[in-house]
Amino acid sequence: MTTKSTSKAIATAEPTLPGILPSRPVADLVANINARYDGPELVAARLPNVSERQMLTKRHEELNRLMTPMGRSVQGAEMLRTRILAPFFGAYPKMAYADNETMVESYTLMLQTLPFFAVQRAMEAIIDGSARKRNGRGEEVPFNGSEPPSAIEIRQLALKEMESARAQMVGIDKSLRVKRLDHVVDQSPETRERISAEFDGLVRQLAKGLRPDRLERMGLSRDASEDEENAAIQRENDRKRDEAARLSERDILARYQMLGIEPQYSRNGFIISPEIACPDQVAAARSRQKDRA
Repeated sequence: MTTKSTSKAIATAEPTLPGILPSRPVADLVANINARYDGPELVAARLPNVSERQMLTKRHEELNRLMTPMGRSVQGAEMLRTRILAPFFGAYPKMAYADNETMVESYTLMLQTLPFFAVQRAMEAIIDGSARKRNGRGEEVPFNGSEPPSAIEIRQLALKEMESARAQMVGIDKSLRVKRLDHVVDQSPETRERISAEFDGLVRQLAKGLRPDRLERMGLSRDASEDEENAAIQRENDRKRDEAARLSERDILARYQMLGIEPQYSRNGFIISPEIACPDQVAAARSRQKDRA
């Protein structure tokens, strides 16, 4: 059975970094920035300012140090062997005549890739009885107090202890890397009313150029004033077109007279350009004019 002295030895083997639990100001800031992936790109509700980036960076560095594997340094691996595992195994009666040194080395190989705080918390949970494991029937039961847990069981508990810190690091990392604001649609009643009015105005503009039968098929209508306005616009367009046609006819007649050629008309009564109606006569007339010049 484990003892209070063993629990104290494990808990005080090395002071953990402050703030293993989520930092409330940082957590609130990450939630406010709300960085998330839009396809392959990160977008956010807002971007952090300079002081906020400094706070996020500092917290990220703290967590990064906290997550450093013990085996990365000689001191960390030695601390795992002598100040955590050795007293832990010594607390179990069945281990009194076992080859503790060999077990310590095998457990060290399995656990040295984990950070100190995770292994520490896993062992504390085993000691105080709060840790659970599944038996052969799939039921969750406390660890047996008479024999130590396997290295795999300790590792599984330690990995669970790391989830909170990992989640914090992921949220901070996204908040620091985001570069683009997400497009947020304004859903306020004022905006909806404005867009609705603009849309109605666009529909009226489009309806001005449609025939009544087309409007009826589309479920639209026009005011009488709009019909009168459209009719006035059409009359003005017709007048301008007729005037342009008369000017064009006058110019063509003048060219016929200048060339000394009889004007040619289509079967519909429209005058035809001399260059189209009689190109040979035009060429001969211009040749004569050139000779006289």
